[in-house]
Amino acid sequence: MQNLLVRLTPWAKQRIITNYGSINKTTMRQSLRDFPDTEFHTVWTPTNPRDGAVVTTREAFASGVDELTLRYNDDRNMMTIVIHHTGDVVVR
Repeated sequence: MQNLLVRLTPWAKQRIITNYGSINKTTMRQSLRDFPDTEFHTVWTPTNPRDGAVVTTREAFASGVDELTLRYNDDRNMMTIVIHHTGDVVVR
């Protein structure tokens, strides 16, 4: 399983807050169902030095990533987004 550390892009954050009222696991699930190409910014890690690159779940999966760890404002891990081989996503 290959994991990628990400944050929501500012425009994705704003869209989720406007459409669903807040950002949490429930609204993230709904957002990814309604907008499967929600955009994330990558976070630098030793295995992924491309800090700030924009990626969607579809692009992440195409590059071999099957799990996104979503961080939020205070850099805590907020949730995990698992991308199945069918292209479906599960938010944990």
